[in-house]
Amino acid sequence: MAAQNFKLSLTMKKNFLLACLSLLCTTLAITSCQNESKGGNEIPAPVDKPVTFTDESGLDLKINSNQSTGCTVNYTPSADDATKAVLAIEGAKTNLGTVIGGLVSSLRVESILSRPLELSAATRADVATGIVTSNVIPGSPVLTIPVDLEIDGKTGKFSGTGENQYCTYSYKGTVTESSLVLSIDDCKLKPNSLSGTSWKVAEPDLAGQKFGKTLLFDWKYIHEPATENYGGLLSERLLTDGRGLEIEAALCQIINAINFSGSGDITVTAMDTINLPAGLLGYVATNEKMILYPDILNIIEFVKANILTKIIHQTPESGVSTRSYDPTPMILSLVNKVSGILALAIQNGIPFDYVIHGEIMTLTLSNEFVKTLIASLQGLLNDAEFNTLIQTLINNSIEGLSPEEQLRRKAEAEALISSIIENVALTDSILIGINLQKIQQGGIR
Repeated sequence: MAAQNFKLSLTMKKNFLLACLSLLCTTLAITSCQNESKGGNEIPAPVDKPVTFTDESGLDLKINSNQSTGCTVNYTPSADDATKAVLAIEGAKTNLGTVIGGLVSSLRVESILSRPLELSAATRADVATGIVTSNVIPGSPVLTIPVDLEIDGKTGKFSGTGENQYCTYSYKGTVTESSLVLSIDDCKLKPNSLSGTSWKVAEPDLAGQKFGKTLLFDWKYIHEPATENYGGLLSERLLTDGRGLEIEAALCQIINAINFSGSGDITVTAMDTINLPAGLLGYVATNEKMILYPDILNIIEFVKANILTKIIHQTPESGVSTRSYDPTPMILSLVNKVSGILALAIQNGIPFDYVIHGEIMTLTLSNEFVKTLIASLQGLLNDAEFNTLIQTLINNSIEGLSPEEQLRRKAEAEALISSIIENVALTDSILIGINLQKIQQGGIR
C-alpha cells in the first residue's frame, strides 16, 4: 500500500513539473512574440521617437505628383508596435500680414505717399498676424494617417488608402530617422453636383439696363443709420447710375471659365490668356454647401507675376514725396490688424451656399460667414490701438496745412469713421453673390 502511495505521489509530482515546464515555455513564447511586436531587438523601429519633418529637415512631399513645399509632417511611432506609426500632415502656413504687406509694397498709394512702399525683409517679418493653412487634401487642414510599416533595415515602407468627410485618396512613402518621402495621390471628391462642371459669369441684362442678373447685393440694417446709409448708397449707385452694369459686363468679359474638378481643384481662365492653375484654389461641396480653400500666398504671387506687374509697368513714375513723415510703419500696422481678422475668418475655408436651377447657379457667401466678418470688423473698429493708428495717420496726413484746413479735414475724417462704425453696428445682414451660367461641351447652351 505504501509503495502504491509513493508511486502515485511521484506521478503527481512529475505531472506538476511537466505542467510548470509547459506553462513556462508558453510564457516565454508569448513574451518573445510581444517583444518582436514591440520593436525589440529582432525588429527595431526605423524611427523610435516622434520627429517633425519639414522641407529643411528631410521632407519630400508630393501631392497628385506635384512637389509640395511649406508643409509639416509630425511622425509619431507607436510605443507598443514597431510596425505602426501616425503621420499628421499640416498644410503650408502663410503669414497673411506679411503677404499683404508685400503686395502693398508693390503698389503706389498716391493719396498718401507718392513713391512705392519699400519694405525690407526684416520689416515684413515683424508683421505678426494670424495663420492661414492651405489644405493637403480638400477639407483637411491637418491630415492624420495611421500607417503600417514594412521594415527593411533602418527604413520603413508604407502604403494604403484613406478618406475624410469629402474625399478619398491613396498614399505611399518611406521613412528613416532623417527623411520622410511621402506621395498622396488619387484624391477624388465624393459625389457632388459641382464635380466635373464648368461655368462662366452669367451675362448682364444690358438690353433692360438692369443691375442684378449677374451680381447679387443687398445690405440690410436692424434700423436706419442716423448718419450715412452706406448700404442704400451702394445699392442706389449699383442700380441707377450704370456702375453696377459696368462691373457685371467687365466680369463677364474678364472671366471666361470656372472649372470644378473631381479632385477638388478649381481652375480659372481669364482674359482668354491667363490660366489660374490647379493647386491655388481648392473646394469641397455637399448638400448645396461649398467651402473654398484659397492658397493665399501663391494666389497673390500669381497675380503679381501675371497681372500686377503689367499694371505697375504701365503706371507713370511719380516724384519722391516731400513730406517729413513716412507712413509705411503706420500702414503696416493697419495691415497687421486687418490681416488678423481675415486670417481667422478664412483659416477653415470660405463657406458658400449654392443653388442650381437648370443652367444657372447662384453662389452666395454664407450668411454665418458674413456675420462673423461683421462682428470681427466691429471689434476692430472699437479697438483702442486701431483707433490710435487711424488718428495718428490722419494727423500726419494734414501736416503742413493751415490750422483751419487741418480742422476741416480732421472733422471730415472723424465723421466718416463715426458713420462707418454706426453702419457696421446696425448691420443685420449683407447678401453678396454671383450668378454663373453652365458651360456645355461645344459651347454654352
